[in-house]
Amino acid sequence: MLARIRKSNQSIFAKMLMGVLVLSFVGWGAAGWIFGETRVDDSLVRVGNSAVSMAMFENERNRQIQHMSREQQREVWTNPDANSALSQQILSSLIAQTLLDLRAEYMGFAVSRATIASIIRNDPTFQIDGRFSGEMFDRALANNNMRESEFIRTISTQIKRDMVQSGIAFGIHTPDFITTARLAARSATRQIEFARVPFADHSVTGAPTDDDLRIIHSRNPVIIPEQRTISYIKVTADMSRPDLVDSAYIQMQRIEDMLIGGSTMASAARTHNAVTRTFTNVPVDFAGVNNARNLNDMARRIAFTIDQGTESEIIEVATGFIIVRVDEIAHAHNAPLESVRADIVRIWRTEQQRVGAYKRANDILRGVNMDGESLGRTISVTRMAGAPLEVLNAAFSARVGTNFIVPGANDFFVVRVIDQTTPTMTAEQLDAARADAARFMSRSLQEDYTAFLSRTYQLRPNDRLMRRVFSE
Repeated sequence: MLARIRKSNQSIFAKMLMGVLVLSFVGWGAAGWIFGETRVDDSLVRVGNSAVSMAMFENERNRQIQHMSREQQREVWTNPDANSALSQQILSSLIAQTLLDLRAEYMGFAVSRATIASIIRNDPTFQIDGRFSGEMFDRALANNNMRESEFIRTISTQIKRDMVQSGIAFGIHTPDFITTARLAARSATRQIEFARVPFADHSVTGAPTDDDLRIIHSRNPVIIPEQRTISYIKVTADMSRPDLVDSAYIQMQRIEDMLIGGSTMASAARTHNAVTRTFTNVPVDFAGVNNARNLNDMARRIAFTIDQGTESEIIEVATGFIIVRVDEIAHAHNAPLESVRADIVRIWRTEQQRVGAYKRANDILRGVNMDGESLGRTISVTRMAGAPLEVLNAAFSARVGTNFIVPGANDFFVVRVIDQTTPTMTAEQLDAARADAARFMSRSLQEDYTAFLSRTYQLRPNDRLMRRVFSE
């Protein structure tokens, strides 16, 4: 038999069949596996010849989430914008650290083991009565699930990063003219006049046409956020008793099998003595939803990640097990005009009042510019006090001797900037301003240096993993 098999393998037909199989595997993308090319690119972003791996990103993300409060964690889980902002912050931080590591390697920085040993010995965290304790050191490593070699490498890496940044982070000399200008900008006062023209002082006659309302509605959409109709089925159990927990879980698995087979939640509940509940018009934060205590944070998050008509896996809660189902999804949409007509009419009236107020403010400004009319008594203001904030910002942004109109939330202001007074500066004020200017310049240099490193070490994102991270 073996001889016949060997003889068959040498035939033309066998060779043709093997060729077809090889081509099929190549078409399926298995060629790399066949020929031993098993390396998978798990880098989220490649930075020069280094990379920020998906594992690094996930570890840092998990670490930060663990240190958040429950309210902050809920915000990250339920708010896509908060989730994306956290991911972006973590990724930016890891890229910045990788850039510093690459620069330290390029510059040939090294840290001796004696230096690291001295840092560890002198760290109060590892001391008892002012003396280094090996037991405290080992306990700290165990609490952080870290080996000694990893800890030493972390210290060495951080020292090298500090060495790279030390040239721009310390000893910044601030020229006196910058110090003086910053202090003068903060402590100077300006003498101004201003007149307020409220929108509400201008009456509106007539009513808007349907075309007017449609135009305003298109410019001021009222977005109704996504809402879902959510059901769950629950098997209650005393979670402190393992035997009851196991029994409840088996019961829940049978319910899950019925649901997969097409049974309704009501039918599965009747068959297995479970309870069901439905919540309609549920927002993503579950605000205003009563009696939803059986849905823990995980269940709420899952309820807004699965598709319509699908069920979750079995979820453990404080008093048993549940399966969540999304019955219906009402996606975010612009509210119809008729449902917000009263609000749109109010917006139209405000716009008409705004037009009338602006005409009046422009008449006042024309009188100031042409005839030198007064806007009222002259007052002295600082950058933070003495007039409405809109007036203060505009008054210190404009040149002395200019007149202009400033828009506010409910008013127009006609403003005249008359003069500026800069007080005499004390030595203490100058020192404080100099230190603040040094910090400002240091931040600016650090931002410029980071931009230089980004240009030097090209960033190449992995589009596949980036879409996964920022679409979750």
